[in-house]
Amino acid sequence: MKKCIFILFLFLGIIIKNNSQEYISRQEAISDIDFFFDQAEQIHPNLYFSISKDDLDKIISKEKEKINDSISIDDFSRIMTALANLIGDGHTNVYLSSNLWRMYYEKKTQLPFEISISGDKILVKNPATLQLKDNDNILSINKIPASELLKLKKLVIGDMNSLKIKDIEKYFSFYLFMGYGFTDSISLNVIRNGKKLTKSVELSKRKKYVKRKKYSFTYISDSIGVLTINSFSGIHKKKYIHFLDSVFTDIKIKDINNLIIDVRNNGGGNSYYGALLMPYINVEKYRFNQKYFIKTSKPEKKYIRKRFVKWYLYPLYPFAYFSKMGRILLFKKNGTITELKPEDTHLKLDKNSFKGNIYILTSSNTYSAAADFVVAFKYAMRGSIIGEAIGQPYCGFIDKIPVHLPNSNLQGGVSFKKYEFIGANKDNCNQGLKPDVPIDFEEYKEKNKLNKKLIEIITNVK
Repeated sequence: MKKCIFILFLFLGIIIKNNSQEYISRQEAISDIDFFFDQAEQIHPNLYFSISKDDLDKIISKEKEKINDSISIDDFSRIMTALANLIGDGHTNVYLSSNLWRMYYEKKTQLPFEISISGDKILVKNPATLQLKDNDNILSINKIPASELLKLKKLVIGDMNSLKIKDIEKYFSFYLFMGYGFTDSISLNVIRNGKKLTKSVELSKRKKYVKRKKYSFTYISDSIGVLTINSFSGIHKKKYIHFLDSVFTDIKIKDINNLIIDVRNNGGGNSYYGALLMPYINVEKYRFNQKYFIKTSKPEKKYIRKRFVKWYLYPLYPFAYFSKMGRILLFKKNGTITELKPEDTHLKLDKNSFKGNIYILTSSNTYSAAADFVVAFKYAMRGSIIGEAIGQPYCGFIDKIPVHLPNSNLQGGVSFKKYEFIGANKDNCNQGLKPDVPIDFEEYKEKNKLNKKLIEIITNVK
């Protein structure tokens, strides 16, 4: 009987914990804000490249003033995410709380419509409810005006303002929930045919996420193969190499002339896995960047020692000085910024190296390590790029040091390295590499329609 009572109380405790908000005091919240930006000052090579220190300090002060005696971890994570994103660096951020992510998947958070953004207007698109019609102009949601809803882009992690609008359109349900926490139902004020209307719509649970394969291969015609790589993260090296071996062996046996490499949905990971593909596509030398700028800092040294130097390697620690990167990261004076000019990496071609025509599919979701691959492909002049400008700009920041906020336990990170892609200049620094053949993929959502278009392009491209 006592055992049953104990289990019952344990079960109730778990339920209460999962449904209760965690709070920190105003002092603890302010301390975490100061801690993050102190770490960012030390680590980041150019913290104020997109916003002045005065402007950032003013916004931070205003956010501090809004905090009352205490604040929930969820709300505080919203503040920290927005503040970190003011830096404008896609690799420097603070993550939203784990509780918000849990609620997003478990509760009714999905809108029964899509949106399009036209200037300062939010328009309903493809409604799945009779309450709304295409092109209804949304004035407000739950009394939040459209002008404020458009500022949800502050929750978009990325470098390029022009592409943030697309992200808001694509992930509006996500940003609306993460920004305001709306669930179950919402009330909209809209204009339809010149009339103001109030409409209430029910939200739904998020559909079960179908995990994309990290990589796959198929044929769309007798002479065109498509290699899709959706991520360069979490890849098993031996399995990946075995996959590439089998794909390019098959291409050679079937004497295929055209290969499409689809990295439209590849948000990055480890650039090494893009480099591993190069010998298979007849690239003998490549380079991602024309310059690096690496900042040495105390938090960076502390992290590297803890992460990579085991206790039994302490006696060998001084020998890291004889490594170029070891000197920069561990022995230079804190605050030093070192400029590096990378050289070409030379490769030995694979026995089944493909010498035919190659086309890379890109989009604004092509980012980080996937962007490295596209830039290296462009540098090698190996083929054509089809689609949209990539999400990663020619100049930006990468390779971050993790930052753990002590009071809220939120996780984040700060970039310590600035890069300049090959071909970067003052005019394109904030732009993504543009395609040789532009395509608006919104017009080709159906797979068969897209394949038909790609076959048409490849037939006409010389």
